Amino acid sequence: MIIDGSKRYFHSAARNLFRIDSAAAEHYTSSGHGQSDSLDRFLSWFIPELVKEAANSKQKLVSPKRFKIKYTLTVKPGEVPKGETIRAWMPYPREDMDSQSDIKLISTSCPHYIISPDNFAHKSIYMEAPSEGDKPTTFEYEFQYNSYAQVPQFNADDIVPYDTTSAIYKEFTSQRAPHIVFSERIRLTADSLTHNIDNPYLKAKRIYEWINSNFPWASAREYSTIENIPEYVLDNKHGDCGQVSLLFITMTRAAGIPAKWQSGWMLHPGNKNLHGLG
Repeated sequence: MIIDGSKRYFHSAARNLFRIDSAAAEHYTSSGHGQSDSLDRFLSWFIPELVKEAANSKQKLVSPKRFKIKYTLTVKPGEVPKGETIRAWMPYPREDMDSQSDIKLISTSCPHYIISPDNFAHKSIYMEAPSEGDKPTTFEYEFQYNSYAQVPQFNADDIVPYDTTSAIYKEFTSQRAPHIVFSERIRLTADSLTHNIDNPYLKAKRIYEWINSNFPWASAREYSTIENIPEYVLDNKHGDCGQVSLLFITMTRAAGIPAKWQSGWMLHPGNKNLHGLG
């Protein structure tokens, strides 16, 4: 891409070739590079265990784990003139979610801070400090909380009709430009996939399976460089977790099924990462 007059290359483009091209992927695997990563190995064991635990206990929330998190944000030297105030908003766990509980703030690098209430769209902890000019400015806090795995247990027959007049239904089945847009291609594809299916759960499942089977995971370039992310996925036939989630959200909404974006930290033994899903 030409950005500000300079030619720029996406750093993961070469690796992506071995993810999205079947012939290249076979070569990558046969040369010994395509071994499962730690997340694949962990989930192949952990997910069946969670499903078994949920079935035996008849509970949706299972396998609680106690996490202790230290979050650090550092502003590099020279980024902000010395003496000017640097304001930082950093993610903080919500207390109004069944899947997490007993949240305890242990320490902060700034004695004065603000934690937003749960009725805000984004839960965060706010700190501010003057820039030190040629020195880094660091914000840090530590907290603990319990996190539960969620294993929904229901059948397609358990689904009841939507109240299509409700505000929440209208909000989560509407378009939201620039990315959640019901283009003709989106509408036609959603309609063709869900033709002759009346149950909303089965419709969503059909859309999910189609996306999962046809759009392999690949590293994504900066989202702000993409005009419409679902259309980008359809054009390029691949996407990362957030990109395919936006395609799923857009297609399900076009089919009259409420859907929303959710993202957060993905923590598992040996690794941590960001993750987005619909």
